[in-house]
Amino acid sequence: MKKIKVDLVSRIEGHGNIYIELSNNKLKNIRFEVFEGPRLFETLVLEKTPEEVLNIVCRICAICNVSHRYSAIRALEKIGNIKVPKEITLLRDLAHYGEMLESHSLHLFFLSLPDFLGFPDAVSMAEKFPELVQIGLKIKKFGNSLMEKILGRIMHGENMIIGGFGRYLTLEELSNIKKEAEKLLPEAIKAWEITHDLHYTTFGEESMLFVCLKPPTDEYGFWGDEVLISNGEEYPVEKFYSFIEEKILPYSSAKHSYYQNRPYMVGALARMSLLGERLHNASAEAFKKSYSLSWIRNPLYNNLAQAIEIIFSLEKVISTTEELLKGLSSLKETSLTYQKFNGKAVGSVEAPRGTLFHYYEFKNKKCVKANLIIPTAQNYASIEQHLKTCVCNIIKKFGTKEEEMIKEAEKIIRAYDPCISCSCHIVKTS
Repeated sequence: MKKIKVDLVSRIEGHGNIYIELSNNKLKNIRFEVFEGPRLFETLVLEKTPEEVLNIVCRICAICNVSHRYSAIRALEKIGNIKVPKEITLLRDLAHYGEMLESHSLHLFFLSLPDFLGFPDAVSMAEKFPELVQIGLKIKKFGNSLMEKILGRIMHGENMIIGGFGRYLTLEELSNIKKEAEKLLPEAIKAWEITHDLHYTTFGEESMLFVCLKPPTDEYGFWGDEVLISNGEEYPVEKFYSFIEEKILPYSSAKHSYYQNRPYMVGALARMSLLGERLHNASAEAFKKSYSLSWIRNPLYNNLAQAIEIIFSLEKVISTTEELLKGLSSLKETSLTYQKFNGKAVGSVEAPRGTLFHYYEFKNKKCVKANLIIPTAQNYASIEQHLKTCVCNIIKKFGTKEEEMIKEAEKIIRAYDPCISCSCHIVKTS
């Protein structure tokens, strides 16, 4: 019996271990262990007003705070039967693109690319690829500034509220955002070209079930009220949410999610595989030159999918600011009042790491039940499936070569871009 353990996988958000158990030169067991303390947000929001719920749940994650806020708003506005003008949605989308840019650039340039370019970290990588690191820093900085301008601050901004915004951008601010995005677009394309030419190993290849939201139009996008599944099925978000089976495992403080007893993947690779044909302009060209049937089997291509989504997000920042420049000046600061707030709803958006579900029930303006299903929690079962395939294939090729197993296993985990701290939501409420 041989046991291999990697304590604290590096270059991911949060704390996770890899545990491999071999017997007679065969894989007996493999786990991605998550041992962080549970985040009790589902109980923190109980007996809170809609506004209080909104300001609590966006603090689940500093990186994905826009997605959490946006998902919650979408659920709360359903419960309150609150409709917003198109310009409000466009401005929310603009903040959402900023989050995609800062999160994807952090993961792609600084956490994942060192795996492919042969470096232990981004600092070492910068010596040989200074331009690539600079591009990543500029895109991340722009994404952060976008969120700060729209939401009031980089992390946990509170300007996006139920019904609209507390303050709206000026036309000058919108114009400057557009100009900056136009400058960055050629650099994002250059980064995609480098990512496209990387060598993607095939040890972990295994068929995958993809899930993402279906945008309300025929465009590529990051929110919707229907779910697309790669087996051809489609469901309203409320129905798909009810189908998700969350399981608690003894070695994880985060739930594992299954659909019809199958692991499934959410995230950039799922979105690109299901919606890539909807892209236009430079992002469409990048997708056409990048996509292959390997994408539906190899999670490492999540990195390349993120590179294309960076291009897409910059293109959408440009087109969205153009639209807002025409109609935003007519909007006023939001002052919302309501007499009743009862009911239940699911709000969902695509966070950088995948489909995010926020479920709430309200009685007499107070939250009586909540459940939040985080993208990384939905990906855990899929991660372990690919780790198992990877180690079995390495044993066939190299034997029980520990160094090779660890290197490829870590590469797969990092490709999923896990946000472990956000995923720890083990709580039972009556």
